[in-house]
Amino acid sequence: MVTVRVELDQSATYAMIDTFTENLQAAEQFAINQIKDRIRYEVFGTVVYALGARAGEGFPRVYREHLSNFMRLNVPINAYASGDGIISINYDFNSLGDYTDLELGAHHQALIAIDKGSLATTSKGGLKYIIHPPVVNLPYQGEPLENDSDKRQDFWERVIVDRELDYAPGLRRGASEWTIEELLGGNVPTFEDVAAARVFEAWIPAGVAPEWLWLENGFTESEPRIYPVDFTQTLENITYCVADKIYEEAIIGLVRLAEAAGGAIGVGSKGRPYERASGQFAPYRQEINTADISECLGSI
Repeated sequence: MVTVRVELDQSATYAMIDTFTENLQAAEQFAINQIKDRIRYEVFGTVVYALGARAGEGFPRVYREHLSNFMRLNVPINAYASGDGIISINYDFNSLGDYTDLELGAHHQALIAIDKGSLATTSKGGLKYIIHPPVVNLPYQGEPLENDSDKRQDFWERVIVDRELDYAPGLRRGASEWTIEELLGGNVPTFEDVAAARVFEAWIPAGVAPEWLWLENGFTESEPRIYPVDFTQTLENITYCVADKIYEEAIIGLVRLAEAAGGAIGVGSKGRPYERASGQFAPYRQEINTADISECLGSI
């Protein structure tokens, strides 16, 4: 009788399995940290600037700068691994503000209603005009306004947007009427001035960035228009793409590490291969390749 004895050294295989299993949680956590950082410092700004430009002239650079900076600093990003290869990510947009916050930037320099009973009368019994009536200073606090919405809309489109500085708001001086340029001494705000005032005088002091609602829903009631650009859906799509690529790269890096643990070739801290005995457990090194997310961002 001939006895054949075969011994297989599976230490390298077990080292590969142990390396992968023991480091999977660390690899997933590393992926989560990378996802959150790159969304915060790359995705938010890229999405806001790209969609802001697509939204039209009504969403100027000051809105894009404010919204992207606010999101980078203030929007919570919640991400976690379920343990079965699924990464869940969600944002909390509550800090950005709602339509009530958006209203804080409304009616910049609009005429505030005055008590007609307090005005003196002329010798003919007419009311004297107030050449410099009170105006709204942002943030708007809901003060009753002198003019109705149609007249304010007419003023906005003709004076602020189209720059008709000879526009007469209805205040007489003898036989003629004052023009808006004469009343304001030539300091008639442009649309860019109004947009900046909304940001710096209303929204920044209130700690909100409600411009995102215009990217989401648009504002086409007057010029310059803002067209809706699916802000949240676009952000969701980009997030899915970025997270997928980062997670995949993290797991591929872990597989490489596991394979190295089972072979005779290891990888040093500088990426140089070196000889080592097989069958060694290798700790997870957070030196995986940086995932290329340019394809995700390029799809905006």
